[in-house]
Amino acid sequence: IVMTDISYLTPKRKDVFQMFELVLRENFADLFETSSSLIKCRVALMLGYYADNLFQHNNDLFVKTVEFLFKGLAMEKDEKALSLQCADTVKTVIADEDLTSRVETFINNLFPFLCQMVNTQD
Repeated sequence: IVMTDISYLTPKRKDVFQMFELVLRENFADLFETSSSLIKCRVALMLGYYADNLFQHNNDLFVKTVEFLFKGLAMEKDEKALSLQCADTVKTVIADEDLTSRVETFINNLFPFLCQMVNTQD
């Protein structure tokens, strides 16, 4: 998460980025699912910097990161900060042509998730 401070350098260093991705992969559940709202906010911020490079060879984790962002959009009250950060990152993902085309290839996997999210809203 500290890596977001040096975001422009990290993808240029393949060795550092591979290690960074390995740490994310090995700690995925802790960072994306069971952590505090503050950690999830930082993860969403980090995804805004690195989403175009992350998990290029692991489609399942890429889809899970996108699901994490969309799920974060539905947060309420005490997790509003997470919702706002996820909204900013989703905007970044949608505005990036490379990422949009990458998400499009998985839309069939994401569509049921998005429908479920819409159905749970009041």
